[in-house]
Amino acid sequence: MTTPRPHDNPFVNYLDLQFDEEDVDHVVCRLPVTDAVRNRTGQVHAGAFIAMADMMASILARQGIEVGPKGEGFPLAIDVHAGRKAVRIFSRR
Repeated sequence: MTTPRPHDNPFVNYLDLQFDEEDVDHVVCRLPVTDAVRNRTGQVHAGAFIAMADMMASILARQGIEVGPKGEGFPLAIDVHAGRKAVRIFSRR
């Protein structure tokens, strides 16, 4: 029997999201760049970035961070570098 991954669900598993750090203030997650997340031009599909950001935001929301009705209190930043094997999206209060 396999040990369940943190935040185990079929879509997270398909994207192979790797959660490196997690606390009430931030989540560090890696998205391995594979053919599964590339678009027809070979670039990482924007939907993969958004799915990763959504998962990270959900993790933070479940950890007691207050999110206002219009999403205030929850800014996301995306840090992408050419030539890296993975992308990193991080959230800060």
